[in-house]
Amino acid sequence: MLEEGTQTTQSTITDTDGTTKSNGSTRTDINTINLPPVVIYTDGSCIDHYASGIGIYFGPNHPLNKSKAIHGHEHNSGLAEIIAAKTALKSLRKWNLYK
Repeated sequence: MLEEGTQTTQSTITDTDGTTKSNGSTRTDINTINLPPVVIYTDGSCIDHYASGIGIYFGPNHPLNKSKAIHGHEHNSGLAEIIAAKTALKSLRKWNLYK
């Protein structure tokens, strides 16, 4: 018996040699999960292509809030923005209370 919000999907794949493969899988429908949304604010900045840093904000006094300098040879605001978003998502993924 499947849990509520879980459905079985069946997909058929035809390989290049003409053989057909079928794969039944079970997935949870994301629309039926009643979890509050996670909102993360991120920012990356750069000064004169010389120094850059990031800021990550989950909420007041949240343990995953952070700011840090970016060390490396390349400094630009676009890269800093991407590093901020990537760092925030990695932190959330590793956080024990977000499973």
